[in-house]
Amino acid sequence: MDIIGHKKIINLIEKSIREDKVSHAYLFSGPEKVGKYTIALQFANIITKNNEKYNADIKVLSPEVEEKKGITKKKDINIESVRELGRWLSLSPQGKRKVAIVDEAERLNVIAQNALLKTLEESVSNNVVILVSHNENKLLPTVISRCHRMKFGTVSDHAMRLWLEENGKRLEEGMLFWALGRPGMLIDFLRDKSLWEARKEATKEF
Repeated sequence: MDIIGHKKIINLIEKSIREDKVSHAYLFSGPEKVGKYTIALQFANIITKNNEKYNADIKVLSPEVEEKKGITKKKDINIESVRELGRWLSLSPQGKRKVAIVDEAERLNVIAQNALLKTLEESVSNNVVILVSHNENKLLPTVISRCHRMKFGTVSDHAMRLWLEENGKRLEEGMLFWALGRPGMLIDFLRDKSLWEARKEATKEF
């Protein structure tokens, strides 16, 4: 896996793949922008063994975004979305497995979580559900108990600096500090110069 940091978690995942001991459900929890979703997606692509350019054996469920009066807001994930996910999982995979990724799972409302619990309990052997959450405290204990939990922390500056060197990326002073151990934030700074300039300006004002 081409990931910044999280070597222990990656080693555990790769071992489960080699030994064909993949769990039916996972909970990837930890701070935002540390790489949870990226790892979930790479993991899904490996275990589905679907070589098509568009992998029909992976489905991502994430909060809808609405904009009102210039303000962007994420909506909760409702029960209908979870039921639709369950119907999709009931269909046969094109490859070896089907993988459903629920991003920002803490936005599942209580009714939706209970519906998801039913899906987890009735899951067949060739289905995998990965919950990605920034705040697992908002998930029902019964949902958490059905999952193999993997806790993500922030990443060391050394690991991020090494990735930058290996990929020939130019690091500006202060980027690592403001990335706060979150590779996703660092990548955002590198991709979007206006975001980095805004952060530098805010620093000056502070």
